[in-house]
Amino acid sequence: MVHYKVSAPGKIILHGEHSVVYGKDALVSAIGLRTNLEIKETDSEVIFIDFPSLKFQLEIPLIKVNEFLVNSDGTIENVKDFVENQFKRSNETENNTLVALFYVLKKAFGNEKVSKAFDLSVKTDLRIGGGSGSSAAFGVSIATGFLLLTGKMKENTLDHEMISNLAFESERVIHLNPSGVDNTICTYGGLLKFAKGKGFSKLTIPKQLNILIVDTGVSRSTAKLVSQVRDLHEGFPILFDNIFESMNILVQEAIKKYSEFNGDITDIEKLFEINSGLLTTIGVSHPSLEEIYKISRKNNFSSKLTGAGGGGYAIVILPSDYKNKENFENLISELNEAGFETTETVIGGGGVSVERV
Repeated sequence: MVHYKVSAPGKIILHGEHSVVYGKDALVSAIGLRTNLEIKETDSEVIFIDFPSLKFQLEIPLIKVNEFLVNSDGTIENVKDFVENQFKRSNETENNTLVALFYVLKKAFGNEKVSKAFDLSVKTDLRIGGGSGSSAAFGVSIATGFLLLTGKMKENTLDHEMISNLAFESERVIHLNPSGVDNTICTYGGLLKFAKGKGFSKLTIPKQLNILIVDTGVSRSTAKLVSQVRDLHEGFPILFDNIFESMNILVQEAIKKYSEFNGDITDIEKLFEINSGLLTTIGVSHPSLEEIYKISRKNNFSSKLTGAGGGGYAIVILPSDYKNKENFENLISELNEAGFETTETVIGGGGVSVERV
């Protein structure tokens, strides 16, 4: 009986937030925080599903799942009806998670039956809904797990394109109209340059680059923030077109600096500060983010928001020897005292991986 452990990274946007909506380039990176899935076939007649990070678990008879696979037309609406009738979850996050899970299962198996019941568990280091790619890492993990179960690929010859395309279907359930960048970076890892409608190009970074992720604890609506920027753009089109073009030029400069990174973060720090100023200019900062910027600067570090802004996460660029610096200890202490959670990680980490147990 097969037993796999699957791991997929989260992601951050390094540069290009909001301007990417207007056709400009964005620079996106995998990070060291990951989502881990374990899937194991059993002799049971019941499929057991556990989501410790969401604090819920459930069981469903194998025969019910196979009836669904044989009879479902595979549309999102049909899968939603199945999940609603079968599980009756009132929590929106739990419901969307289950719809994405069974939608991907249907896409992977088609009208074929699952031959054996299985236990499935998904845990994550990522804050769900925080803008660090938690939904895409989940999609990549379940896509990989189910494709392995179907036998369409083996653990030592992963089909990354197939995984990414299937994970995109999960993203459609959760985000309705995703760009495709999150499932791509969470599948392949590394750094990607992305432009809407123009696809992706993979970049390499010569040396490890450390960052600190700071969680503001403030929830925000990406759609609302994008709409807010759109309204300003419509009111001041020439001004905002020039700001977005400045962001695009910054991305091109950043690509050079990351591609040539030799351990000296001086120029990248400057780009962080400039990028942060541009994002504040278009109105997507937040008092919590401004407090993080203030604490970072006080301790001689550079930071910026990542993602839509309005809360969510900030990132602080760190030198290679940051753990030996007193000002880093002060930075962590002051951020924690201000109520912010911090996580050390690296950018440009590996993509999806599989271990056969």
